[in-house]
This record gives sequence, C-alpha cells and structure tokens, in this order.
Amino acid sequence: MTASGEIILKRGPEAGRTFALHRDTLVLGRDPRCEVVIDHPQVSRAHARITRRDRAWQIEDLDSTNGTFVNGVLLTRPRRLTTGDAIGLSEAVTLIYRETARPADHTRRPVAEPGRERPGRDQEPLRRTYPAGPAPQRPDAVGPPSDIRGRDSDIDPYRTWLWVAIGCAATLLVLGCAAVALLYLLSVLAPAL
Repeated sequence: MTASGEIILKRGPEAGRTFALHRDTLVLGRDPRCEVVIDHPQVSRAHARITRRDRAWQIEDLDSTNGTFVNGVLLTRPRRLTTGDAIGLSEAVTLIYRETARPADHTRRPVAEPGRERPGRDQEPLRRTYPAGPAPQRPDAVGPPSDIRGRDSDIDPYRTWLWVAIGCAATLLVLGCAAVALLYLLSVLAPAL
C-alpha cells in the first residue's frame, strides 16, 4: 500500500489550508479546473503536477511562468517529494509536503507492561507504538511544552527591557526637572546675595 500525502499552504492566499493528495495525479494552478486551486497572480493556470509513482509522490513543473521550486531549488525535471519538502510556486506561494499515513505494520509488538522482564539479547526490544497524529503528552503536563520549565519561561525578555527603559527615562525626567528647578532657585537667590 502506498503512503498517503498532503500539502499544506504555508504562504499565499488561504494560508493554513490543507490539500489531501487523493488522486494519482493532481495539477496545481490558478485555473478553477485544477485539483489544487491557488488563486494568486504569480501562479500559472497549470503551474505544477504532483504524481504518485513507484509508491512515492513526485512533482514536476508544467512550464510555468515563474517556476516551481523544491527547498529553494528550481525544478528542471520531476523530483521525488519527501516529508517536510517546501514547494514554491513562484516565490510568492509556499506549500509543505508531508506523508499522512503508512501501511499497517502487523509485526509490531505490544507496548511493554510494567513489571514485565526486559527482552534478552536474542529478542527484539519492545518499542512503544503510537497511532498517527500528534505525539502523546504526559498526563501531568499542562499547556504547551514550554510551560514545563516553570513560570520563569513566561517572562518576555523584550518586555523586561521595555520596562527598564521606561524606568530610566522617568528617572532622567525627574532629575532634569530637579536640575531646572535648582537653577531657577539659584538665579533668583543669586541677586539677593
């Protein structure tokens, strides 16, 4: 079974939109008849084609006006896609390719149970397997992983420097006012002496 794939629009119109690679051949372009329509003036009507070949996906440029790029390299012939590849349709639109599912592996062993002996040298080590999707989180973890480090990770260093700069400016303003007041008093008191 062939791995399924998808492309995610990272830069361009409708950024964040995901297109499933559900056919053996998909044309990307501005024309409404394309399987993946990207309405941007720098994208050609039929800009590029993604094709399933030899249990993998490949992309080729369809003589587009502004070119098709993979990881910043201009395509001159078909190129196989791997997870994480950045596809550029001209320099204005960027899509990311990723595989979404792999064939089922019925040879996987179950997750090790607590108290179960470790495998010997002649046995394959037990590996924890997870279904496709985001990695599991610890049940005691709250929020994104950055919160695990503690409350100090929430402090924004730029905001701290902003407050320091405001404090320094306020201090200089108070000292300047005091100096002006002192000079005024001295000029008033000087003729009296």
